[in-house]
Amino acid sequence: MVAGMIALRNVARLALPLLAASVAASWTRAQIPALAPAPLLAAKELQGLGSAAALFELEAAHRAAELGFNTAARASFARVLERGDLPGAARSRAALGLAAVELASGRLDEAEAALGRGADLASAQTRLRRGLIALLRKDALTAAPLVESLRPEEVPAEEASWVYVAQGMLADSRGQYDRAQVAYGQAESRAVAELARAQMLLARERARLLFGQATPEQVQVLQRQIDQFQGRPVGFTAAGQQAVVLDQLGRKGEAQTVLQRQLALVTAADREAADRLRLLLALVSGPDSAVGLNALRQLFASAVQPEMQRIALQLLANAASDPEVQRDFRRELDAHIALKPAPKILDDLLLYRARLALTQHEYEQAEADARALLADFPGSPDRRAAFNVLVAVAWELRRYRTAAEAIAQLQGELGPDPLRGPFAVLLAESYFRAQDYRNAAGAYALALQERTLPPGVTRGSLLFQQVLALLLADQPAQTDEALQVLDRLAGDAEFDAVNRWQAEWNVGKTLQVRGQTPRAYERLNRILAAESFEAAPPELRLRLAWLQAKLSLEAGQPAETLELVAKVLAGPAAETNTAVAAALRQETAGTARLLRAQALLELRREDEGLAELTELRRAFPGSDPAVYSFIIQANYLSRLGQTVEAQTLLIQLADEHESSPYAAYALYEAAGNAERRGEDRHYEEAYRLLESLTKKFPANELVFYAKLRQGDLLRKLDELGPAQVIYESIVNRFPTHQDVALAELALADTLFAQVTADASRLGSALARYERLFDLPSAPVEVRVEAGFKEGYALAMRGNSVEARRALWLVADRFLLDPASYTTFTEKGRYWLGRILLVYADLCEKAKAPQEAREAYALVLRSGVWGENTAKAALERLNTGAGVR
Repeated sequence: MVAGMIALRNVARLALPLLAASVAASWTRAQIPALAPAPLLAAKELQGLGSAAALFELEAAHRAAELGFNTAARASFARVLERGDLPGAARSRAALGLAAVELASGRLDEAEAALGRGADLASAQTRLRRGLIALLRKDALTAAPLVESLRPEEVPAEEASWVYVAQGMLADSRGQYDRAQVAYGQAESRAVAELARAQMLLARERARLLFGQATPEQVQVLQRQIDQFQGRPVGFTAAGQQAVVLDQLGRKGEAQTVLQRQLALVTAADREAADRLRLLLALVSGPDSAVGLNALRQLFASAVQPEMQRIALQLLANAASDPEVQRDFRRELDAHIALKPAPKILDDLLLYRARLALTQHEYEQAEADARALLADFPGSPDRRAAFNVLVAVAWELRRYRTAAEAIAQLQGELGPDPLRGPFAVLLAESYFRAQDYRNAAGAYALALQERTLPPGVTRGSLLFQQVLALLLADQPAQTDEALQVLDRLAGDAEFDAVNRWQAEWNVGKTLQVRGQTPRAYERLNRILAAESFEAAPPELRLRLAWLQAKLSLEAGQPAETLELVAKVLAGPAAETNTAVAAALRQETAGTARLLRAQALLELRREDEGLAELTELRRAFPGSDPAVYSFIIQANYLSRLGQTVEAQTLLIQLADEHESSPYAAYALYEAAGNAERRGEDRHYEEAYRLLESLTKKFPANELVFYAKLRQGDLLRKLDELGPAQVIYESIVNRFPTHQDVALAELALADTLFAQVTADASRLGSALARYERLFDLPSAPVEVRVEAGFKEGYALAMRGNSVEARRALWLVADRFLLDPASYTTFTEKGRYWLGRILLVYADLCEKAKAPQEAREAYALVLRSGVWGENTAKAALERLNTGAGVR
């Protein structure tokens, strides 16, 4: 079976990232929080957006398979199927796709095994593949009931042609050749695009080789026709038929010789005959053999029929798994695209080169070819695939807003197509990843109106994503809207218990982060007290009862926490409550006891709290709550100043539970406890603990922050050279990390700190400060700090004029320009205040008192740091104390 069998652009279930899952440090380098365990939630939090990778891997696999890049498609489908969190519908689509790729490559056993990796065995698509496998094994008895029961309307439109191909092959196997030709004709007429039509022609030729009649007598009869009509169309046709018969008789070498001898006789007037002979030679010899590849290259270079060139394209792409063959294929594509006049299939050539460039990570070339196709071929059936390339490039480069633009354009091309639903979801996810949460919320709402959703994506998951996007918009109005939407959805049957629980969890965490934990607690109390909530599923009641206890603790009500935990353990989480799964009851009991221990410690009932933690480890050994109890106890000891004891507990966690998701965090916090003791030997100890983290857990997301902290420790030890090396390695290793600007700022600081010993470092430091200030993707507070440090560095080196210019540029951009105004954190206000105060001081020294007054006044108007200093300075200037 060939590439066109593969269903187009299936979209896997989107990830449901939880707000509480963020482990990225803020730019102020506050402690990175570990994720406290929650019933059946912590693992999902730790994955973050991980399952979105399956979505795009599946997309990439289908795109590769459509064009015949079977090696790349096989690898992508296999990676998707290895995921343990893949929804059933998405797993089925991936298994079906892999089976189609194996069929296209003639690997029948592998195709059958692929279906066993999660395909819906009752579906028409599975029956179609099983029928084709049986036919290719010449097992018509097995194939007949499978193929005869198929109807084209039972499979996606792009697979309907293959139903007719299967029917034609079954007729061929029975010697019903007229009926077979009718079926193959129907297959060609139902093909959805020119490339698909070429695949139908190829399928017909392969069926001739598989099911053609073959006897030694036929060889002699056909030889007489070849001799009689040598060098004429009838003779060429007879030669092709003789080659098929010889191949059926196992005389492959003779078949090749016949075809090669006839090709030598072909004249310019018989180029169509040459096309057919070359295709047969490639199929008889094997498209990936030396003879077959040579025949395909000649067919690609000289075919008079566009369909034959397209067949050669597909077979060459499939054979391009070998690097040398791939390089040759690329050169052939380059040469044909450059031809004047342009080839008739130039749009196909551009698409293939774009797809090949994408496979080779040549994103600029892939994007250029896709855009050229879209610009020059407004009516091409390849336009959808070209938009897919643009989306793929944008996702690979994490340019999600660009991806959203390409998807929006693609939707305009789709019209009323079943693919609109999957792409509507992908559009919402693109906005979400671009952190354009307001547009993401709107896009999720629109996706909910589509009739067809991607496999594994439910209305409940989209409703959850809509609420989450509104929460992440980080605006009070959107938070209120999220709460209204959530209240409205409470009675929606499709908003299932798990998604409802996760949404309420995110609401609680969002309000908590914004200092509104009491509001979150009050909201949940109201929900649980409502009479209507009694009808909620038992699982949801259990989850929200636990969350109520959690929020009570975070709202500063530990006494209430003890009461609520007692209710949870006696009611929903009790062993007698068989309405809830035993695994959830047990996990909730463990996390509830962890809350009880925390509440006891908050109430200064230390002995009881520590005893509860010890008992938790005994009752639930190795569980997430038990492991996390070490972190709770260490944090408590650290607050009491017992950093040595806290550090010991955290190292114990990392040593005894190395496979735990908390192990790396424990080492990170152990280093923090060592650092807090404040002597050089403690800094060195902290450095070693962080080094252990990076070596034991090289793929952990904390490695970035551990390396960053190591650089900071080296600076505290006055080891500026090694610190510079570490920061440079971070920037080079993590160029797209969300917090890489922190490393770049630290690197600039380290360079500037070395100026006294090496004046040449000043230029590098200033260049990095300037770049960070101008970098739109950097956090705004980092940009402001970098702008201040650029101006301050210039002032310290005696360049007052340039220093004033640099400092005022920051103030102008972030305080005076309404388009750039941002609500700053306390840290941001601090740096803006320092900018204005240093600028004013430089103005005074330059005998420009009026400019100084304006800067001091701006400090007071804007509410930035330095109010008292600004007031005193204005009083001094206004009472004539003079200019310094």
